Amino acid sequence: MGRYTLILVAGFAIIAGLLKMNMQQIGRKSSKISFEKYETEAARSVAHSAGQLALEQLKRDLDWRDGYSNLSFSNGTADVNIVDSSTDSTLGPDTIRVESQGSHARGNATVILKVALGHPDFPDNITSGITANSNVGTLGNMNVDGRDHDMDGNLISDNGVLAIKTTETYYCGGSTSLAGTTESGTDYGPVRVNYDPIVEEDFDWPGIYPRTPEEVLGGIDAGLPNGILKSVALSGINGSQYTHDPTTLTFPLNGVTYVELPYRGEWNPVDFGDESSGILVVHNSSYTALMKNLNEGIFRGFIVADDMVHIHATIIGGVFLLSRWPSEGNCIGNGSGDLLFSRTAIIKSLEEASIGLTNVSVIDCWE
Repeated sequence: MGRYTLILVAGFAIIAGLLKMNMQQIGRKSSKISFEKYETEAARSVAHSAGQLALEQLKRDLDWRDGYSNLSFSNGTADVNIVDSSTDSTLGPDTIRVESQGSHARGNATVILKVALGHPDFPDNITSGITANSNVGTLGNMNVDGRDHDMDGNLISDNGVLAIKTTETYYCGGSTSLAGTTESGTDYGPVRVNYDPIVEEDFDWPGIYPRTPEEVLGGIDAGLPNGILKSVALSGINGSQYTHDPTTLTFPLNGVTYVELPYRGEWNPVDFGDESSGILVVHNSSYTALMKNLNEGIFRGFIVADDMVHIHATIIGGVFLLSRWPSEGNCIGNGSGDLLFSRTAIIKSLEEASIGLTNVSVIDCWE
């Protein structure tokens, strides 16, 4: 082989080596760029996931501001900060900012959500202070007031509901006082006679009368499958409690209190104390769970019971009864009890329940 040939071969070898080295460098750079892109996208996914978790928590509790610190995911970690009008004057009273920072290996990403918070929609089925699927009677000095009230029982004009609605008949006895808001939106009463504008008898329920506490609140259409209230009560969130024996309850009641009594079981007597609130369910599958002699205290919120006899306490909110055949006829009250309808108390009870009924809407997003 000649000298020129050797020089030519050597030149080609050097060029090939340089090309190989250059291709390796390009490959390493490409791999690095791809890997960095993957890490950034993974971090972005983590940030979005953490932000969605925060939105779900806000649906359960509009006042939640704790956020998350070093929240673990299978492919990274995240920190979430909640900012409201107390620290940022550019935000309105019902607007917050969710700042979610995700990380994966060396990748980092930030997602910022501007969120509007709204209270739960008022349930369509609650159109009276007391709703029943049976005959209803009041005696003594029972006061049933379907006009709207605040949490302290102060009157809010022209925003209430009927006093009583039943699929059967109503009997007004003793010195019972009734008040309510007519279907035209005008407050009426208190009266002991001529109460027709605020009492509806023989009501033809559209479809099937609610059979479960969840159906009372809207059921599947409202995102409430049967059993969810019991599940929340069992979880203990926000002070929720579940029991078969009401003597084991801790007071004051909060969140969801679910008393599942045995067949024809009674909670008797009942003393709410001064600060009980939330959603109270007294129910079993045979519709024979009875609340009897509600003698003491104040309950603010919404009560769903199979059967209720003798309201002597104060209920600020509403009552919904499920039983078709109550245990002691139609006497829901025979003393000096008060039922004061309150939209605020019922809506607050839905918020306390942490069942995802609050309205949480993303109105802007930045990355």
